Amino acid sequence: MQSNEQNSVGNKIRTTILVIFITRVGNYIPVPNVDQEYLINILNSTPILRNFYTNENLVLGIFTLGILPYINASIMMQLLTSVVPSLEKLQKEEGEAGRRQITKYTRYLTLFWAVVESVSITFALRPILFIWNFDVCSQIALALIAGSMIILWLSEIITEKGIGNGSSIIITANILAGLPNTLKTIFNSGSSLSILLNILSFTILITGIIYVQEAVRVIPLISAKQLFSQTENPTKTSFLPLKINQGGVMPIIFASTVLTFLTVFTGFIAKLD
Repeated sequence: MQSNEQNSVGNKIRTTILVIFITRVGNYIPVPNVDQEYLINILNSTPILRNFYTNENLVLGIFTLGILPYINASIMMQLLTSVVPSLEKLQKEEGEAGRRQITKYTRYLTLFWAVVESVSITFALRPILFIWNFDVCSQIALALIAGSMIILWLSEIITEKGIGNGSSIIITANILAGLPNTLKTIFNSGSSLSILLNILSFTILITGIIYVQEAVRVIPLISAKQLFSQTENPTKTSFLPLKINQGGVMPIIFASTVLTFLTVFTGFIAKLD
C-alpha cells in the first residue's frame, strides 16, 4: 500500500515537472512574422506589450499570454455568478453537473479573453512589422490564442494528474523564472548598503504579503444548546475562520489588464482621429 502511494506521488511530481518544462520551452518559441530584435524598441512606449514581455524573456513566444486569459475569465465568471440568477442557481443547486457547466463557460470566456488580448498585442506590434495585412495579423493572433489555450489545457493536467492547482503552479513557475534576473539586478545595484536595503525591503514585503494573505478573522459559532447550557465547556466552542483577503491577487490582475486595454483602445482611437 505504501509503495503504491509513493509511486502515485512520484508520478504526480514527474507530471508536474514535465508540464512546467513544456510551458517554459513554449515561452521561447517565437510567434511568426515578428522581428524579435526590433521588438525591444517599442516596449517602453507600448504598455500592453510591457505586461507580457519581461527582461528575462527576450522572445515574444507562443505562450506569452500564459494563464492570464484564464484568470480574467475566472474573475469575470465569479462576478457573473453573483449577478446572474441562472448562473447562481447552476453553481449552488446543480451540484457536480452545475460546476462542470460553470467550468465549461469559464473555458469559453478564456477563449474570448485570449482573442481580445492576442488581437491587442497584434495591433501593438504594427510599428515593427514590415508586412501588415490580414494574413500576417491572423497568424500572430492565432499563434497567441493557441498558446493560451494550450497553457489552459496543461494547467488542467497539473490539477488532475499533478500536484496542486495547475494555474497557481504555472504562475509560480513564471515568477521563479524571473528570480535569477531580479537577484542579479539587486547584486549589481552598487554598494553593500544598497544591496542590504534591497534584501531587507524584499523580505519585509514578502512577510507582509504572507501575513495579510493568511490572516483570518475568527468568528465564534454558538449553537442553541450552548446558548442555554450553563455547564458547556467554553473551550469547545466552534469557530468560523473568515479570510481577510478573500480575492487574493486576482482582482489586481484583472484590474490591471482592463486598464491596459482601455489605454490601448483610447490610443488606437486617437490615432484614427
